[in-house]
Amino acid sequence: MTRPPRLVAAAALAAALAAVLALSGCTAGLPGLSGLADKGGHTAEQPAGGAVSHAAPHGSGTACTAARPCDVPTAVARATPGSTIRLAGGTYPTTRLPAGSAPHLDDAKRNATIEPEPGAAPVFGAITSEAPHLTWTGVTVKVQWYLNAGATGTVLDAVRLDGGGLFVRSFDITVKDSEFTGGSSIDGIQVGLSNNVLIEGNSVHDYNQDKNDNIHADCVQVFDSSNVTIRGNRLKNCYNTGLIISVGAGKGIHHLTVESNFIQGCIVITPHCGGGSSAALQEKSATDLVVRNNTFANGSVRLVQTPGLVFDRNIVGYISTCDAPMTNSIIEFWNTKMCGTPAIVSQAGNRAGTVAFRDQATGDLRPADASSVTIAPQGASRAAAADLDGHPLPANVAGAAAP
Repeated sequence: MTRPPRLVAAAALAAALAAVLALSGCTAGLPGLSGLADKGGHTAEQPAGGAVSHAAPHGSGTACTAARPCDVPTAVARATPGSTIRLAGGTYPTTRLPAGSAPHLDDAKRNATIEPEPGAAPVFGAITSEAPHLTWTGVTVKVQWYLNAGATGTVLDAVRLDGGGLFVRSFDITVKDSEFTGGSSIDGIQVGLSNNVLIEGNSVHDYNQDKNDNIHADCVQVFDSSNVTIRGNRLKNCYNTGLIISVGAGKGIHHLTVESNFIQGCIVITPHCGGGSSAALQEKSATDLVVRNNTFANGSVRLVQTPGLVFDRNIVGYISTCDAPMTNSIIEFWNTKMCGTPAIVSQAGNRAGTVAFRDQATGDLRPADASSVTIAPQGASRAAAADLDGHPLPANVAGAAAP
């Protein structure tokens, strides 16, 4: 894949985010390098690749040892490909890693890793990062996490957003095996102005609308981005939608793949979770949208024809229109006020039917009855390679879980 130029500067990104939120209804140093000195005016020495630095909530100086930990920006300024930053437990101040804050990682072939000290539980209020090639693991963020344009190659692995959301505004980003929960009037994961993003194996759940500020809560929202893959996630109980693609600033959504996910709207309608949709996929700026082997439940799927659309081998709990373009899918219910039975139900390998799930109320959408997810596929479309749990998916199975 050809790496695009950096999308926008930090100030432009902030302005773009504000505009998009309004549109969508959602919002340490080294010798010879100036501006990277620690708070005491000292310069940090560069560790060898594979070396370990230590940081703490109130760390200072440039030693970055277990006995004399530094702060996080100083440790990042020292980081080299393959090195590790270990975080002491406790609550860290708001952390900003601006462009140029990781000078040895600009063109790194290996990331530096930021992880807890053994047994520690580091917690951040907020992180804004424009530093490239960092892998974060084992940390908790309470407010929000911004990966802005310079954060190329960032990996979030087994992190937790508890009460906040992640805003991706960069490229070559991976977010995997993490949990996002408990936010109010904020998205769990929002991808905008980005390229080459993988969202895989995450649980995003229970985002409400309690702030009453007209910024709706989605589990995952995508706009103005290209080459985004959303695979093997569990999305549920977010006030507005489980997954939404939206207009943003009108730059379009190109090459978005959504496969092998469990996606639910509000399982129980309450003031905290208003219903919404399991998926809103009607943004007409989308091109080459591939949606296959997903299980959609507890809310409608909204879908329109767009260039290059593939909507194949999905289980759809409720479809909002009678002419939604789909193939080889199982449709449980539809809008009977618009039509008695949609013609699409008996065409292109689709069929009507009720699926027996193991425990829909708790989000376990694996089939309890193999026959309820079996289809007789037509056409040249192909199944996803693996289901939500990594098992091979037979070609004659709809939904995100192999029987």
